[in-house]
Amino acid sequence: MEKTVIQPPRPGDWVWRVDWEGIVGEHGTPLYIYDLNTVKERARRVLLEFTYRPRRVLYSLKANPHPQVLGELLVMGLGAETVSLGEVKRALEVGFPPERISYTACCVSGEELLEVARLGVSINADSVGQARLLHGAGVETLGLRINPGVGSGHHRYTVTGGPGSKFGLLPQEALRLARDLGGGFASRVRRLHFHVGSGVWDPGVYLEALRKILPLLDVYVEVEEIDVGGGMAYDYLAGLREFDYSGLALGIGGVLEEAGLGGLRVTIEPGRYIVAPAGVLLARVTEVKRREDSLIVGVDTGMNHLIRPVLYGAMHRVVFPLHRGRLEWEERGLLVGNVCESGDILAHGVPLPPNLGVGDIVLILDTGAYGASMASSYNIRPPPREVVIRA
Repeated sequence: MEKTVIQPPRPGDWVWRVDWEGIVGEHGTPLYIYDLNTVKERARRVLLEFTYRPRRVLYSLKANPHPQVLGELLVMGLGAETVSLGEVKRALEVGFPPERISYTACCVSGEELLEVARLGVSINADSVGQARLLHGAGVETLGLRINPGVGSGHHRYTVTGGPGSKFGLLPQEALRLARDLGGGFASRVRRLHFHVGSGVWDPGVYLEALRKILPLLDVYVEVEEIDVGGGMAYDYLAGLREFDYSGLALGIGGVLEEAGLGGLRVTIEPGRYIVAPAGVLLARVTEVKRREDSLIVGVDTGMNHLIRPVLYGAMHRVVFPLHRGRLEWEERGLLVGNVCESGDILAHGVPLPPNLGVGDIVLILDTGAYGASMASSYNIRPPPREVVIRA
């Protein structure tokens, strides 16, 4: 089996410009650190490369809802994509106006839906029941989240479209709604939304899904916007490969022009792509144990603070910044956490410096997305604090 090689950060990466000893001395560990300059650079790249017009770019709050991260994106003109009432309220508190907030949630209560509607936020109904409730409540405009029968993602748990997915209305359900509720309902639907999954590299997946939902426009003739969702991939192994936003924009434009729909507004919802490389989980070594011919390195964080490795089999680069003189070492080890679970393994095959010891600083890279936002207090260990810097 071919060995997976995880590349260390490049010499100019922001993590090498930070006084980690100073941060540890001031804040302790474990700690999430976010570099706002990286957030800004990643968002700027999306805005420059996704050239389709007219367009909206909504940041997906579930990746990282830190207020200062949101504030940076608000100033840059992005909107907010939310999946809960709590996220809606966070976006409003930061300063996003309701018209720049979209809400798409699965299996939520009617009370939550109506509260979001009362706040003036655009809603994409995820089911027949949600659509009927919103229509019956007199919500004037809404969107429909469609399951286009197409899904993709970096893990089976991140695939959100296709057979068996819990998300969205099937196209035939959307057609039946229009028939059952009549033209009064169909005329209120101004947006069609889909989401194929998370960790998607191929822009063609979005185009395939787009083609699947376009026939609905024969019935929902007042639709003004197509929301193709998010899930654009990030390169966790090397931080070098980039998602092709230009190709996605050109492809969407081609599909819509071919269908005679070139004037439709298109929305995208990047989250991970913008914030993943902007965050690190900072910890300290608490144990170094030798087991036969390998080393086990324990740290003062764990799966309760970063669940992606155990939940998705995710791989994160790991560096020891006090040993930055050498980025490659012969011996490799297992990085484990302090949670009382055998599955609490943060990284396999981590290159280890020969003189690694208790108290050394560890950086788990690319944890700006779905790190703190998915953290828990399991074992009654509080989640890490979050600190924002400009490196």
